[in-house]
Amino acid sequence: MKIKRFMIGSFVTTFVFMIIVFYIPTMVEQKYLLNYYVNSFLLTSCLIIYFRFYYVNKFDIFSPFNIVSLIYITMFFITPMYDLVQKEYYWFGIDLFSYGIKGSFIAFLGYFTFSFFSFYIFKYRENDKVNKNIEIKNIKKNKWITLYIYVGYIICLVANIWYLMKKNGISILYIFTLGMMGGSNNSASTGDINAISMLSYALPSYALMICEYEDKKFVKVISFLLMFVLQVARGFRFFILQIIIMFASYYCIRKNKKPKLSQIFMIGIFTMIPIILMTLFRTSIRGGSGMNFSILNFKAIQDAIDAAVWDNFRIYKTYYGLIKAVPNLTGYLFGKQIFVYTLIMFIPRAIWKNKPGNPGTEAQRLGIGKQAVLGGSAYPGIGEYYYEFGVFGVGFFMAIFAIYLKNIQRKYRYNANTCIDLMKYSTIIGTILQFVIRGYTPSNFWMLVFCVLPYYFLNKLNRKGELCE
Repeated sequence: MKIKRFMIGSFVTTFVFMIIVFYIPTMVEQKYLLNYYVNSFLLTSCLIIYFRFYYVNKFDIFSPFNIVSLIYITMFFITPMYDLVQKEYYWFGIDLFSYGIKGSFIAFLGYFTFSFFSFYIFKYRENDKVNKNIEIKNIKKNKWITLYIYVGYIICLVANIWYLMKKNGISILYIFTLGMMGGSNNSASTGDINAISMLSYALPSYALMICEYEDKKFVKVISFLLMFVLQVARGFRFFILQIIIMFASYYCIRKNKKPKLSQIFMIGIFTMIPIILMTLFRTSIRGGSGMNFSILNFKAIQDAIDAAVWDNFRIYKTYYGLIKAVPNLTGYLFGKQIFVYTLIMFIPRAIWKNKPGNPGTEAQRLGIGKQAVLGGSAYPGIGEYYYEFGVFGVGFFMAIFAIYLKNIQRKYRYNANTCIDLMKYSTIIGTILQFVIRGYTPSNFWMLVFCVLPYYFLNKLNRKGELCE
């Protein structure tokens, strides 16, 4: 079996290397060519590290290490090379590839540290096996469990409908038809009601509980669709990916099934459809004008696919902007965003009128320009770590991230006792995308809290397993 894995790893690495050689940019400045060569070398190095793990362990698509590796390598090495081949040099009108080589080496340090702490410091124990035959207990459904799940679902659903209506000034019909019916009521709120939006993070967790504990398929489908359409209406693509990963992983892990390539392909198609629609229409939906199908043509769809696939990863350029600005133009934050602002973010401005703003935008302004801040250009997780503590911050926090995910995997998957553990695990790995691709710990922390809070209360109602069967 190990020989087979070695052959697969060698084939993939060789194939990627051949593509790299075939697409070497020509007739470009030396700066871009050097960036391409450096990213080629670091990409190959990352693949060697990844397949070293794959050689020792069976491939598990729902492993945090695999999910992080896919996102991380694509963002920091594959996407820059793709942009260099396509001559996509600019970001908000600024060419940042002069800082790309330094940024890529720091990113490689982050991946190396993450891999090292995932599989060399904290090696697999004897009971850490993906195909471990665990008897997963379910909880007995009683009136209190049922009441809790549906009350929690309804509260989160209503709160998010109210938030969208007040924030964007739109009707319920407009929300659930994604702008095809209904319209703006011109009563958008100017107050700070963002704290209410946090309940949107808990809604998929309650929907997953209903899918697990409800016997009627019709109720399961309706509860999922209401939740899914509402999340699409919010206009954030990571919501959709989070939900797909969350539900798909729970189904496969719960049933102890390894998804086939055809199933993965179908899940990918199902995921891309709402994401492309959001890319095409999310500005008009948010603005109150609804979905305008007259703009649909092959070029618009092609651009939407390119934006949906690549634009989320192109924020590596914002990370390059941080490399440019920190510490030459502005100093390190030393925990002001990760620690201090996380504590105060959830306090509404209605209570604390003079609450300070997010301290983590100055480097974007200096490194790229004011338009990047106004445009809401986020930077990836390691960008935040670098902004806080420099190169040391990238290595330190990627190590912490590896340890956290390893413990989550052991506690809630390999040593799961009830389906609640598996639901919690699936929900957490669904949030990995946001932690890697959007480096804003204050928001990510509260997202994680509200994602797992429903399971905490369910465990309390379960009275430490007394109601398990």
